Amino acid sequence: MIDVYVLNPTIVAARPQLGAFTAMKGFEFMGAKNILVDNIAGMKNLKNSNETDLDNKENIAIGGIGFVKSRLDYLGYSHKLEADLDYPLELRKYLGREIWTSTIDEVSRTLPSIFIKPKGESKQKFFTGLVINSSKDLIGKGIQGQNYEIWCSELINPIAEFRVFVRYGKIVDIRRYRGDYDINPDYKIIEKCINDFTSSPLAYGIDFCVTDKGKTLLLEVNDGFALGDYGLNFLDYAKLNYTRWSELVECKDYFKF
Repeated sequence: MIDVYVLNPTIVAARPQLGAFTAMKGFEFMGAKNILVDNIAGMKNLKNSNETDLDNKENIAIGGIGFVKSRLDYLGYSHKLEADLDYPLELRKYLGREIWTSTIDEVSRTLPSIFIKPKGESKQKFFTGLVINSSKDLIGKGIQGQNYEIWCSELINPIAEFRVFVRYGKIVDIRRYRGDYDINPDYKIIEKCINDFTSSPLAYGIDFCVTDKGKTLLLEVNDGFALGDYGLNFLDYAKLNYTRWSELVECKDYFKF
């Protein structure tokens, strides 16, 4: 039986991990045992518990990025995480805009009108992506003594946004998370993009948008762990998480069906 260490979705301050509820339901349905823990320290305290085997790499962690990464650190597999998965080289042609790297200090000096988001390890710590037009937009985005790297992007005007869940190279589902119900992407472009993603993980999310000009463009790629469920079916969500987990820790995917 697989044990699932779940960051308690009822106590995370002001940010309930809604995906944890979805994952718990899926894993429970498939016969796994959910173990609620309140924080990273609580998960590590299971080392001395008779309730579970913390050293068993088949036991997955479900929660935020830091929580899951802590589990991978404990097992010695965090080095396998892909820090710069956001814009794979083979998919750049689907972006429809220029993407480049810079630093938070450089952007604060020049203040171009662009979209920015933290790059690599920084994205786990600092802020979600945003458009900057003035110095006010950067308030609270600096970290003392750290001139961290960021991704920069030319501006586009999305009117609808979608998350595509992919597992073993196949689309599991497409969930709209922004925009009117009657706006649909070009599914042929999405399928071609996924087929071209030859370096992809076994499970991941990939976001697309429809712009005000009617174009379907790639927004970014998201790793398949600690991924928002966006209303994905509970079984599909749990299986997607475990597929990526099994790839990272090099164990059998017990839910490969």
